Amino acid sequence: MSVVGRQINFTPAIFFLVVMNLLPVLGVFLFGWDTGTLLLLYWLESIVIGILNIPKILSCQGDDENAAKQPPSLGGKLFLCVFFSVHYGVFSFGHYTFLDAFFNSIPPLSDLIAEIISAQGLAVSVIGLMVSHLFSMFRNFYGKAEYKMRSANTQMFIPYGRVFIMHIVIMFGGALVQAFGAPILALVLLVLLKTLIDIVSHSAEHNEFKLPS
Repeated sequence: MSVVGRQINFTPAIFFLVVMNLLPVLGVFLFGWDTGTLLLLYWLESIVIGILNIPKILSCQGDDENAAKQPPSLGGKLFLCVFFSVHYGVFSFGHYTFLDAFFNSIPPLSDLIAEIISAQGLAVSVIGLMVSHLFSMFRNFYGKAEYKMRSANTQMFIPYGRVFIMHIVIMFGGALVQAFGAPILALVLLVLLKTLIDIVSHSAEHNEFKLPS
């Protein structure tokens, strides 16, 4: 499969990603999930992506092209982790505030854990997406030694591209779905759109880093 000239190979990681991404379809059909619940799930996934980026930053051994040809020290990587945590945290909080303002079913942050537990199937979907990202991390980032070629500075910014593109499209799609009364078919199409974006983003991230044979 090719998207804008990029070859996409359906690896086990992508297959697992697709399966976990389709779990919300069951939430729509079995538990009556609305647009807000779907977008809350995808926001929670972005939090998982951010958390998993911390060990990735610490593991990176690559050089920066425009810096001294030497990976940053452990202290430098820790600084990047703190900076990323604060910056990404503010970014995520702003995103949550936006969702809360436009979708009535988004709970306040104080009730977030209770909502994850009480909403049927939501916790399972969050865990499924988390396992998918963990599988990809250990298979690609560590298993294919991507960390040896990627710099800590580069890794720090990777989640932004994936999350920003995904959520701009998803929130726009979610607003359209909401405007039409959130019919089941539209919600399913929203899930499929998000899955496609994930496949392209995953391929773009992991096809760029290959060890020479």
